[in-house]
Amino acid sequence: MGRAPALSALSSALRRLIDKQQGKAMAQRDLRLDLRIETDWDCDDAALITLAADLHDELAGLEIVTSVMPTTAGPAPPGARSIDPIVAGALTVILAESLDRFLGVIDKVQSWVNAFQDGRKVEIEIEGQKLIVTKLSRRTRDELIQVYLDRVKKRDGIDDRH
Repeated sequence: MGRAPALSALSSALRRLIDKQQGKAMAQRDLRLDLRIETDWDCDDAALITLAADLHDELAGLEIVTSVMPTTAGPAPPGARSIDPIVAGALTVILAESLDRFLGVIDKVQSWVNAFQDGRKVEIEIEGQKLIVTKLSRRTRDELIQVYLDRVKKRDGIDDRH
């Protein structure tokens, strides 16, 4: 996914977060992030579950995160003697809606991806909008976010020069 599609994919979710940060009237609510780990190599379910457990531990250590849990595939089939089956390599993250908290999770996911040389990436979905976090430098990540924020400010006529 290129830079422009990655930024536009977050358009509506970030717009809500930016509105909150700017003090516009908005009810406090939780933000749900659905994360899915992908790799450049052939990876079986057991390896994806291990990767998800590792990322889970990283995210669960953040004070800004309300909860992190494996994503379930829905209820077990009738008659099955197990709990809801999990989706290998997938996590659901809940946090109070705020731009700072959202960016904190993105930073942690980015650090986790960058710590390894194995071609892993994480797809983050917010209400149907997707961003793929790959091995990028922090500078490139910051530039991508700034380009998006500048575009939103220009579109909405927001002048933050004081």
